[in-house]
Amino acid sequence: IPRAPAATTRRLPPARTSSTKMSTPTSRGIISIPAAAKTDSREPRVAMPTSRVWITGASEGIGRAVAERFARDGAALALCARRPGPLRETAEALKALGAARVVTTTGDMGIREHLERFTRDALEGVEGCDVLIHNAGGGGPGSIFELDDEAFEDDWHYAFEVNLMAPARLARAA
Repeated sequence: IPRAPAATTRRLPPARTSSTKMSTPTSRGIISIPAAAKTDSREPRVAMPTSRVWITGASEGIGRAVAERFARDGAALALCARRPGPLRETAEALKALGAARVVTTTGDMGIREHLERFTRDALEGVEGCDVLIHNAGGGGPGSIFELDDEAFEDDWHYAFEVNLMAPARLARAA
């Protein structure tokens, strides 16, 4: 396993946020800063020995914020989300931020065929996986006492597929 460059650790003050700026996963707390990183940089670099990142649920919110962070470090990204419009927009933004490559697949991680297509696209597009972030999730068992039997089974099956089986299958394939 490749080792990360020598790093120092320091505690950062809480990030200042506004209603229009989303905080990134590295905006608070303890982070690793490579010894070679510029000390005057306002945005610390994350010490990562890897560069091929798969992210599900990547077109908005936390998934997009994580993708943006890896893009700034020049990672090759494989992204999956259900809606093609926001996914395309995210891919363009990530290229502008410095991502080495961006591969996108539109799909629902609760549907096995979509998951398998994403896996193939990601393996071919970024040539492997060093980091897997399963941000997709959902399903949602509604009120179990108010659903008919078929809706109850469908809701619980979907929640199981997207929240448990999808990350397990992706980890095995990666």
